[in-house]
Amino acid sequence: MKKEQLPPFVLAELYPDSLVLVDTGASKTQPVQPISQDLPLTEQEERGFHFLGNNAKNICIVVEDHSAVFLIDSDLQFLTNVFCACKLNMGDVAIVNSVHTAIDIGLLKKVLNPKYCLLFGMDTNAIGLPFKIPFYQQQSYADCQFLVIPDFTKFSGNADEAKLEKTKLWVSLKKLLNI
Repeated sequence: MKKEQLPPFVLAELYPDSLVLVDTGASKTQPVQPISQDLPLTEQEERGFHFLGNNAKNICIVVEDHSAVFLIDSDLQFLTNVFCACKLNMGDVAIVNSVHTAIDIGLLKKVLNPKYCLLFGMDTNAIGLPFKIPFYQQQSYADCQFLVIPDFTKFSGNADEAKLEKTKLWVSLKKLLNI
């Protein structure tokens, strides 16, 4: 019988007072570099597109946070814990806040060329996808795997509902990323 092990981000949420922080490396905001000579960015697109992380594994995370440049600290910490559980770090992903960077699927493809795109608390219409995806259901489109995830507020706290949402997130990420 195979034993299931909870991922670190779930454990961190269950035991917040005994959390050990893991150094995830330096993350920084960087100017966008064109992905391909075939898809050059306009000067306006290059100036206006900012993301957090290095996008080394072409994993795009799109959020909508009106109170921060990218994410508030607690949500960023939650994502960092999720990344650790997936054996990823900030260098592997690109976090884009749609409030400060006007985006659509075409621009995302030109700038970040994502293999995976996680939409936190957003509808697929927000980035111009021609369809809707239920929460936690993987959908392929334009050579990218999309996953729509509820807003970060659903994951906060230790209530049974938050634990259930964290479990759903973990199961869907395991499937999406082949963990």
